[in-house]
Amino acid sequence: MRMNVVFKMSALFVFLFSHTVLSSKDYYVSSTGTGKTASKEAPARDLGYIISQLQAGDTVHIAGGLYTGKNQNGYDKIEVPVSIIGGYDNSFSSRDPWGKYQTIFTGQNSSPDFDPRARLLIELHLRYKTSPVAPPPILIDGIIIDNKDRNRYTEDNLQIIRRASPGEHKRESPPSPG
Repeated sequence: MRMNVVFKMSALFVFLFSHTVLSSKDYYVSSTGTGKTASKEAPARDLGYIISQLQAGDTVHIAGGLYTGKNQNGYDKIEVPVSIIGGYDNSFSSRDPWGKYQTIFTGQNSSPDFDPRARLLIELHLRYKTSPVAPPPILIDGIIIDNKDRNRYTEDNLQIIRRASPGEHKRESPPSPG
């Protein structure tokens, strides 16, 4: 009886894991992109525009450029384990993430949609809290997080202003270092 249960659990694990691996998809993002499908030929303009399409095990390839989030909100939240790989050229045929094709995630503190939370948040605890199967791994490679434009500064640009000033329509800086 015990062997039967172990066999069934093993078979279930193999089925669930192989289904995730076999059904994973590649998405492409470029700062010059306009595509809705996020294909290599028609990449999306920003990660924020495709987050709702992502499934566990998917891979997002991001060309070098400056990414400020959907509507320049400076915030992306992903709730499934994915791989995010930056540093590609615009044809996605060459990669140099720390040199020629830097992929920089930032935001615009002055944007009306600015969100001071973490620039890239991957939050799995709600979805995978009680799952009997371990989720696929998360991989982040070739992404530079730069809070420079997400922060608000004094007029002489020598200090970060952490608190908001609603009367002046100025937002707070993110709580993370920048």
